[in-house]
Amino acid sequence: MGQDTTQEAEASPIVVIDKVGKVFTGEDGEEKAALSDVSLSIRRGGIYGIIGLSGAGKSTLIRLINGIERATSGTVTVDGHRIGDLDARQLRVERRRIGMIFQQFNLMPSRTVFDNILFPLKDSDLGKDERRERVTHLLSLVGLDQKADAYPGELSGGQQQRVAIARALASNPKILLCDEATSALDPATTVSILHLLREVNRSLGVTVIIVTHQMSVVKEICDRVAVLDSGRLVEEGSVFSVFANPQAKLTRSFIATTSNIAKLGELVDGGDEDGDGVPDGEPLVRLKPGEKLVSIRYVHKGVFEPLIATVIRRFGVDINILLSDVEVVDGHPIGGTTGIWSGSEDGIRQAIAYLKDKDINVEVLR
Repeated sequence: MGQDTTQEAEASPIVVIDKVGKVFTGEDGEEKAALSDVSLSIRRGGIYGIIGLSGAGKSTLIRLINGIERATSGTVTVDGHRIGDLDARQLRVERRRIGMIFQQFNLMPSRTVFDNILFPLKDSDLGKDERRERVTHLLSLVGLDQKADAYPGELSGGQQQRVAIARALASNPKILLCDEATSALDPATTVSILHLLREVNRSLGVTVIIVTHQMSVVKEICDRVAVLDSGRLVEEGSVFSVFANPQAKLTRSFIATTSNIAKLGELVDGGDEDGDGVPDGEPLVRLKPGEKLVSIRYVHKGVFEPLIATVIRRFGVDINILLSDVEVVDGHPIGGTTGIWSGSEDGIRQAIAYLKDKDINVEVLR
């Protein structure tokens, strides 16, 4: 019975957003909708991404989760508690269960690393020794054992964000909200912070919710993703399914920023960077008689066979790969290749049929 109860709790959502709207009123009395009819559920113990352009409502959404803002319509439920129904005291208690980190770190410059992490525990029920033990454990978790007596100004940006993560975890939260937490960091430091967040998620069981405008961040760490556009939810699903088969125009444009396949237009028609419908230059690919320009994409999980080698060997088709962007997302290959295929008409036809039978998306471009 105990094990079943634990499994049910892990499977249940920790955050439920139900038909939420948020309207802000400006000084001139004009109303502006930041969110409109947004509904989503966030699984307990997962890593959830919320992505969108500036002004899409991402930060507003997580401010509703921790009760900094109240929804104008709809409900926000966190771990079984409706945030809008809580009084001031109850909300303070709930916020202790929700940690948060920001783009600018928000550390206290006049306090040491140790004291920055200790600060959230000043009103806790823990004894003095227990508090210090907690801070020491968190310093070890974020890899800053040797920086306890340093000041924020003596640390790199990545180290400061590690301190911020440790401070956010001090009160032992169930949820960690990350608002553009890696936007001010260089690419290598960003990857190290994302790996740390994954380790926090796995070792402590904390649900991590990441707000970002970078699809590469979502691809690196998240299990599921929601895409916001002008305050509306336009797409939601597992990271693999969203990358493999994006439905919304905005999602496709985000994914294009992480993929070499975005350069496909230059191969086929010379590209159209200004979006005026007129090619910017001459096509980079000129086919000889009997050649075809073919794009293949992995769109389903479970495909691990050396398919291109099989096509070459079995069907006598030569493939000159021009673009390739295959990587692993959620433990499965995703992406695709584009190349010039040459061989007999029958061989190419059979090769295409073979790939489609393997759940590979095949498109003959020329």
